[in-house]
Amino acid sequence: LMLPIATMQSALPAVGTAVNKYGIYKSDPQARGRRTNWSMMRFLWDGGDLAQREATDLRALHANIKGAHADGSKYYALNPKTFRIVPDTFLDAVIRIRQDMGKPLSSQEEEQLYQEYVQLCLLLGIPQKDIEPTLKDFYVYYEDLIRNTMTYNETVQYLSSTGLEKPARLQYFKRLQPLADRFHQRYVYPTMKLCATRCLHPLYRERFNLPWSAHDEARYQKLCRRLQRYTQL
Repeated sequence: LMLPIATMQSALPAVGTAVNKYGIYKSDPQARGRRTNWSMMRFLWDGGDLAQREATDLRALHANIKGAHADGSKYYALNPKTFRIVPDTFLDAVIRIRQDMGKPLSSQEEEQLYQEYVQLCLLLGIPQKDIEPTLKDFYVYYEDLIRNTMTYNETVQYLSSTGLEKPARLQYFKRLQPLADRFHQRYVYPTMKLCATRCLHPLYRERFNLPWSAHDEARYQKLCRRLQRYTQL
């Protein structure tokens, strides 16, 4: 779930450019993943004003992330349409990927999820006027973003290729690194590669003609059936 979401976020030109300039996703991807994970936990398991403080800290962290694209146009991380791409991509992916891999949300659950998404956007400082009133309206906005704004940029290319191939670096027991590398190549990478492409929004895959075969689809459906059995258990 995390990898295709990160890819969809980076497809927004402002994010792709800024991450490539400021991010540590190449030099220390594990630390980057941990940072995101802990941030999510602070929102999900809020105690006192923990979520509010996390939102304030995130805005402060991104306040100086600004610059220009190759074509000279400006970007700024706290632009509402840029800053909300994180909850945007999570909302879409949670609904869509659960339909394949887990227990699909009912229409009532989807509506509840959208209300929680709105609360998160407001917490992150996104003005109400920049948030669509309904889930249906959101998808009109999001799909237009995919068709007309998102790109297949350098950051996306890295995440969908080299970023997948690198196994985790062992901080301890470094002598076991060759064994970890072989395990990753044999068991982890094939599944990650499969999901990293298939779990992208279908409009994005179609727009950039990302390679996907009937054999790939059969493998993906087999994985989904296995995960659904685990879900039922």
